[in-house]
Amino acid sequence: MLHNVDKKWLKIGMFILSLGVGLFVFIANGSAATLPDNNDYTASTGTVRSSGVSDTGTSISTESPVDIKISDGDFTLNYVDKTGYVSPDGSTNKSGVSSLTDSSGNIKLNDNQLMSNGNQAYTGGFLQARGKISIRAVLAKTDGGNLVSNMSSGNYGVMVRVEMPEDVDASAMAKSIVWDQAFMMLQISVPIAGSPQFPMQFDHHVYLDPDDPHAFFLKVKGIPLEHSERYLFPSNRSTIKLARFAQDGQDFKNNVSDNGDSITPTELGTSAAGSVDAGGSIMSSWYFLPPVYGPVALNGTIGYSLALLQNANTFSWLIGSGFDGTANINFYIDIAKYNGNLADSSPNKQLTKGKLMPSPRADGKINLGLKMYGSSQLVDPFSINSSGTNFTFDPGKSPVDYALVKKDQVSSGTNVPVTSTVKSWNAYASPWDTRSTNKLNTTTSSWESVDGQKTELPNVSQTDSLVDRLAKLDIKLDGLMVNAGKGTDAAGTDYSGSQNGTVGAVGANRFARVANYFDTSKLDSNGEGALSSAKLSVDKSKLNLAPLYKTAGTAGKVSLATDASSTLPNTSTAAGQYVYYGGKSTLPNGDTAQILPAPMFYTQGTIPAPTTKFDESTVTIYTSQLASSKTVTVSGSWVDDYANQDSVSVKDSVTGNSANAGTNLTAASSKNFALKLSSGSVSGALNLGTGSSLLGTHTLTATITQPNVKLSNGQTVTTGKTGTASMTVKVVDDSQVANVSMTKAALSNGKTVTNLAVKNATSSAAGETVTLQSKLTNDGTTAITTPVIQSDLGANLGYKGNLSVLVNGVAITTANATTSGNTLSIALGQTLKAKDQVTVQYQVQVTSPLPTTGVTLSDLLMSGSVLKAKSNAVTLTPIVSGSLSLTSVPGPLEFGDHDLPTGGATYGNQGTGTQLTVVDGLTSGNGWTVSAALTPFASGSAQFSSAGIKFDTGLNQVNADNTNVAIATQANDSTGYWTKAYPNIKMVLSSGVYGAKRYQATMTYTLAANVNPT
Repeated sequence: MLHNVDKKWLKIGMFILSLGVGLFVFIANGSAATLPDNNDYTASTGTVRSSGVSDTGTSISTESPVDIKISDGDFTLNYVDKTGYVSPDGSTNKSGVSSLTDSSGNIKLNDNQLMSNGNQAYTGGFLQARGKISIRAVLAKTDGGNLVSNMSSGNYGVMVRVEMPEDVDASAMAKSIVWDQAFMMLQISVPIAGSPQFPMQFDHHVYLDPDDPHAFFLKVKGIPLEHSERYLFPSNRSTIKLARFAQDGQDFKNNVSDNGDSITPTELGTSAAGSVDAGGSIMSSWYFLPPVYGPVALNGTIGYSLALLQNANTFSWLIGSGFDGTANINFYIDIAKYNGNLADSSPNKQLTKGKLMPSPRADGKINLGLKMYGSSQLVDPFSINSSGTNFTFDPGKSPVDYALVKKDQVSSGTNVPVTSTVKSWNAYASPWDTRSTNKLNTTTSSWESVDGQKTELPNVSQTDSLVDRLAKLDIKLDGLMVNAGKGTDAAGTDYSGSQNGTVGAVGANRFARVANYFDTSKLDSNGEGALSSAKLSVDKSKLNLAPLYKTAGTAGKVSLATDASSTLPNTSTAAGQYVYYGGKSTLPNGDTAQILPAPMFYTQGTIPAPTTKFDESTVTIYTSQLASSKTVTVSGSWVDDYANQDSVSVKDSVTGNSANAGTNLTAASSKNFALKLSSGSVSGALNLGTGSSLLGTHTLTATITQPNVKLSNGQTVTTGKTGTASMTVKVVDDSQVANVSMTKAALSNGKTVTNLAVKNATSSAAGETVTLQSKLTNDGTTAITTPVIQSDLGANLGYKGNLSVLVNGVAITTANATTSGNTLSIALGQTLKAKDQVTVQYQVQVTSPLPTTGVTLSDLLMSGSVLKAKSNAVTLTPIVSGSLSLTSVPGPLEFGDHDLPTGGATYGNQGTGTQLTVVDGLTSGNGWTVSAALTPFASGSAQFSSAGIKFDTGLNQVNADNTNVAIATQANDSTGYWTKAYPNIKMVLSSGVYGAKRYQATMTYTLAANVNPT
């Protein structure tokens, strides 16, 4: 920046300049204005200035002796994989910068829908603007040393207005421009003297356009230098270095000519010391003229340019009215650092952040508008050199460093045409359930409205995100994800929902919503669509989607390069499977462009395993039933809503024999099966064995196998699921039945019954405990050794103990009860002699909910494996929860024939029905009451009401006047099976005159839940 041949003056000059810095305050319009710090950057960073425009200031044509005028130029805009110098025409590309787009402008994608830089479509990469402008530089008539000082100060340059596509945030460009990969070269043509070069740089500032949020200004200016000389025999030696090496070293190295050659001396870009003691003085015109020995050879192109300026007036006949030249510019915008569009309201601007900007244009192109401004169109708002007499400035403090575009010149810049080779996206994938029923859009978006719909799919882990939306597929309502159609149908055709025994086939089209960022249904005069907060979906006829089906290592995290392809259909219920929606959309001009893709994760429900069951849990078969190739049939049922080629087989645990109970079962088949059991080989029957292997307990296991299921698109998927059920078959030898009578009963209120309603169990509580009684008498003449009473309690009852055994009325202690599976065995522990009478009592409890039909129990008297006797059956039925019913009432009541009374009389009941039974399943309330009402006694037309029925002592009389009178009351609910006998019912006849007739009356019993506590 400072120029002098004498070291003393160099030091003095530096001292004066440093002193001046402290006093550098300007008065503008009567107020103090603080100068901005133009050195607030690093080699790789830039900063934002609020405005690149000024109403006032001194023209740079006045404040700089170098007046640069712009004549024309041309640029291309490319989307590339990396940075590096590329010549304006693309012929020089030593860094191997490659385009991410094809010849039509569409991004190039591989089979994994990744660009050549390994990123997802439109993600990352660099926008490259490269080209050249034609300039004319006119030097002021001044001393050559002043021109050298001005060049050393970097006080020359131009500005460019960059108009980004609609909705792009210009303020984000300071972080997005790759400052250390901005390549420049300003080269002028001097008759005879060659083509000197001048080091240029972006000044690392983005100047916003206060009138357009999508536009900004950049400044291209000289890099400040320091030059000094000293005498070193036999001549002067020049030292040239950068004034701000740490900040500008890379910018200097980025001054590259068309063929890729760097500006010289290269030491300026590699060493803070620069080019030291190079031969030749730029002060001497003799060193300027000989190109081999002069500054060109000894001080590089920078020395040559300084020498040209030093001797400009000496050789003014070479300069004429100015220099013609070209300025090459090649700069990059790092898309990964772009913070997103202005109108993008998605969380963290996920829709546009780090992505190539969407295009509003009918042709899908993304382009820049460039205007260049020469020296006369720039002003220094601080007028630091308004007299035009100062030529030496500290780095960052020259007039050009402060320069802005004069406000009235903003629209008058030189338009530089830009040819875009880049198509960007407008349509973006926004997975959404388009199905009319059973929609899975269970949440509401805070930012996205498409076609007026704000509902959306939920997310895997993020909130309101586009990158991990989740469809939770129900196996019955939706089905399994597929990537094949039916017949000639497209692969994405949707067949959701099970029907006719098939599993639904969920096609990608169901969730394939694509929306436009810009509304291109109507275009303005520039062929561009408008911004709209309410997005419109793209008609499916204008989409050509190519979804990928993959499985992520972590649900919600897509890695297209490493995620394995999913083989569909499958039965996986993992959360990592996803559909990646990519493809092309048709543009308003008829061309196509890749959409901005997005994944949709999905989970699949579980195909239910088939189930089967036997109609009975335990069956007792007697050897007589299997004799002479006879068979006994057991039955069962199966359930499989998706049966396609199911089969049911049954295996015997004792013999290991198996038999088929059903093959090639489909959803339309009968759900019942039957299987014959035999002793020995019988066609179509399951052989339970012969001899000793036949007798005893067999466990039959039925297995239903579901090899595969059929999908509604015609495909099948292997499942291999099975369901099993078992039953116990007891084969008893009945060839030696003894002469033994045997009865079984349940006890209720001291009475024996064979049908008893009991309080049922629930999932959390056991039900009623019931006392069972077995009586047997050995009516024969032969004693029975080792007698055992066996009873199958089934799966719903459990033995509770309280065993008592009386033999001929005397309690014995040798009896013992054991359980094996569902079988209760009570061994008497002594021989059952002829004429012995045995009474056995014990308790069982309802341990799990009974079937509505109840359970039936019977006893077998066994001696070893030989059946000796069999009892009747006892049935326990569950009381329905919440029910209340009368199951028996006293009656009919018979009071006999009597002489006509001469006064009052009382007659006893001669009928046998005296039992009142209530089945109470109430779960809440205040108990119940049974009342009775009696009509008058009548015989034809004759009747009387002067009588009543007395059920029991302490109860009110029920008079023959149709009045209800309570005869039984319970204050608590859920009393279960309640019964009471009324053995002393009497008819009370008042005194009166009665005719000799047979009289009848009707007794009505009423059971009602109590309204209030009693």
